[in-house]
This record gives sequence, structure tokens and C-alpha cells, in this order.
Amino acid sequence: RIEGVTERLLAAAREEFLEKGYEAASLRAIAERAGSSKGAIYVRYADKEALYAAVVDPVIEELCLFFTEEFDGFGKLPADVQQRAVAPDGHAV
Repeated sequence: RIEGVTERLLAAAREEFLEKGYEAASLRAIAERAGSSKGAIYVRYADKEALYAAVVDPVIEELCLFFTEEFDGFGKLPADVQQRAVAPDGHAV
């Protein structure tokens, strides 16, 4: 494998998916943006869904970690501080 191709493919895929959405995104366009080929995509990813997962999964993991840390931190606050942080209707202030 040529160094940097995977990173360029992922960057190009991220741009394509953000601009066009999953359905309208094109593997050909992704390959062109990356200065590569569809074959290079298929060597690394089984299909469009696998490429999309490679782009999205790290972001999802980061968000999950962020929320887990925030919820854990909130849970460690004293009960009175937690109460003050939530309005009577149950929504955050």
C-alpha cells in the first residue's frame, strides 16, 4: 500500500458525505478527490457502507466518551448541586 492513501481517502469521504449525504455520495468522486481510484477504496473497505463507518465510527466513539464523562462527572456532584442544575420541569437550566 502507498503511504497516505488511506488518510486521503478518509478525508475525501468525510467531505463527500458531509456535502452530499450518504445516498448521493459517490465512491468515484471520493476516489477522485483523494487522487486515487475506486480500486484503492475496495482494497481497504468492502463497500460504501464500510467506508462510511470508517468515517463516522470514530466520531460516534468520541461523542459517547464525551457524554459518558459528562454524566459520570454530574453523578459525582453533591445531590443539592445536581438538584439546582435541573429545573422543576426536569429540564436543565
